[in-house]
Amino acid sequence: MTIFTYGELQIDSAKFHENAVHALLRRGLSHLLGNEQAAKVGPESSWGKENKDATKEQVAAQKLAFQNAAISTLYDGTIGVRASSGPKADPLQSEMRKLAKAEVIAILATQKTADGKKVSFPTGDKTITVGADVLTGDQLIARRLTKHGERIKVEASRNLAAQAKKAKQVVEAGVDL
Repeated sequence: MTIFTYGELQIDSAKFHENAVHALLRRGLSHLLGNEQAAKVGPESSWGKENKDATKEQVAAQKLAFQNAAISTLYDGTIGVRASSGPKADPLQSEMRKLAKAEVIAILATQKTADGKKVSFPTGDKTITVGADVLTGDQLIARRLTKHGERIKVEASRNLAAQAKKAKQVVEAGVDL
């Protein structure tokens, strides 16, 4: 079996009693299929935010789909494995996008639709109409960077320098994890 480390404890799974293995599996499955999948359809999840008006039946159906996907990861061995997302993004570009998105969100927060509802940032394939243009969230960010890229680049560079300085101070202080 396997040696697991929990804090300073070393746990040899080969020594587990069969009842302990079953109890851990039940608890793990309960957590995986219950809490983890419920969180994916909750009101603060990306799915929940995109489907604010979903019925209880729709939420239950989506949770069941997430549960079935989780079970598939148990069967095929991909549980806990992240798919490769390709090369890491340039830190400066990432920080610039983050700042541009924050600015777009702040601007949208001041806007209201014709029926008085708050305008929110469009996620995924969703769009909003700005003047005569229909734009996705990525397009809004790109538009902001096109118009204000130099200013945002300066701010992003300052942020990255401050983060690097703070990280250096932590390392020099010898902070233990």
